[in-house]
Amino acid sequence: MLRLLLLTLGAGPHLDAGPVCGDRPCVPPEQCITVSGMRRESTHSACWIPCANDGPCPTGMHCTMKYDGPGHVCVNDDPPAPAAAKDCGDLGPADRAPLLNWIRERAKQVACDRAGDASALVLRVTFSDGTEYAYHSLAALEATVQNLRVGSRSLTTKEALDLLKDAEKDAYGPTGCGIRWKTPTQQGDNTEYSGDVCNCQATLRKKGAAVVELTLSGAC
Repeated sequence: MLRLLLLTLGAGPHLDAGPVCGDRPCVPPEQCITVSGMRRESTHSACWIPCANDGPCPTGMHCTMKYDGPGHVCVNDDPPAPAAAKDCGDLGPADRAPLLNWIRERAKQVACDRAGDASALVLRVTFSDGTEYAYHSLAALEATVQNLRVGSRSLTTKEALDLLKDAEKDAYGPTGCGIRWKTPTQQGDNTEYSGDVCNCQATLRKKGAAVVELTLSGAC
């Protein structure tokens, strides 16, 4: 750990007036500040712009405390995070998915992340109320997973089951995949419904009386 080197008792950091500081000259308003390591004979100099706590700094910089070095100095602002794409283009089979279209009718899409292609696709769509829809597919295994995590809104059990039944028919045709809706199994907060075709399974997760997550998966 570095600590501030006080060359005179009660004095602040030593400001080197020399033209070279460490490996380069300082450019005003930079000042050369020397700090020491755990051993007093171990020192290091670097160019910094000293500042008061939350004091003014040049444009594009802000004042922060470097506890292991020169104290309060100006550092570069973090670059803005890249804006998430709102449109993923052609979503293929996911575009007609009942789970996705249910939230599309109720909230504004704010972001969309997509990776892969038709052979292996990973898709995640985020909405203004915090709801997320995810779709994963792997063509080689004829496998798909759809997941809807409900944000600030919630679903009743009947609404959730109606949505999952629509999703089953959309993914597997009018007769579905033989999910046994009347004989679910309970796994903690999850209620699971198994089918007869392509290892299909529907799951709903509850928080109290409200359904907060729905999943439909299968692999042929």
